[in-house]
Amino acid sequence: MRLAFPHLDQVEENSTVDKLALLQLRLLDKKLTALIEIGLEPPQRLTLFYAHGGQAGAFLSDGETFQPVSVTDIFSKWTGGARPLRLLLLPDKAARAAWMAATSTSRARRNGRGPADFTQLNAAWKREATTGLVEVITERAQGFLYFQNGALLESESIWIRENGPASQTDASDLAGSWEAFILETPPNNAASQCFTLRQAARAWSGAIFDSYSNIAGEKFLQVMLRELRVQIAPWQWNFQVETGGLMDDHFFPNTAALGHAYRALFMGIGAQMEFAIGANLTQRMMNEMFNELAQEERASLESQRLIPAAFS
Repeated sequence: MRLAFPHLDQVEENSTVDKLALLQLRLLDKKLTALIEIGLEPPQRLTLFYAHGGQAGAFLSDGETFQPVSVTDIFSKWTGGARPLRLLLLPDKAARAAWMAATSTSRARRNGRGPADFTQLNAAWKREATTGLVEVITERAQGFLYFQNGALLESESIWIRENGPASQTDASDLAGSWEAFILETPPNNAASQCFTLRQAARAWSGAIFDSYSNIAGEKFLQVMLRELRVQIAPWQWNFQVETGGLMDDHFFPNTAALGHAYRALFMGIGAQMEFAIGANLTQRMMNEMFNELAQEERASLESQRLIPAAFS
């Protein structure tokens, strides 16, 4: 991640360690998702991520690379009194994408001007079946775009503009000059593992809903979806449960928290299906849909005990 949303309104002030501690308490109390940048000796800065008030990660940056640091490191590097501090309140999806970018390394950099150049670059990514996160910085916006085998994955992509976030690219975003950084995320870090688990849960839930609709009918599927929405509403997760599967825009900072949320969802799915079609058919359907997933997706679900036997 090269820049942190320069197009957004922000709170800037000189802050001390004590003020930072109070700010963190306010974020926790209000369960806010945010990014905090603290200026150190140029060009160094600390970047802190918060997911619903809890700290999701801390990084030391020189403007090009990000290195994870501990809370102890934060205070040891904060010397000389007050430091410039920038607070950005972000949508979950934007903070989550920036968090993944901060844990990644840049493997390529491209420059261009205008939408036509970006269209050509997209065509190259499609031919090369590019997979990974791309950070795009333009004169008007900042985007985090995830490509899977050359195709844009909208569920994991977001543009941040002055007038708010959007998942789709607009030609106006690319007016003027722009830079694109193709990033590589280590498969064993928390951001990458959460990404894989999100994709697995979406694929499995979508396949289950499709099979259930074919057997029980669309009316029973819609009843189940309504019940699931009611059941998960008290948790205030940024989930959308639709016929195509789970759409998860929530910022979970680790797979344990993410797995807990998905466990509640799939328990609800299993219970609703058993009521309508019985336990045996529910078990068989969940197993069949699970076995059709990619090996990486099955392994991700299994790591959190998200398996058919647990829900039917």
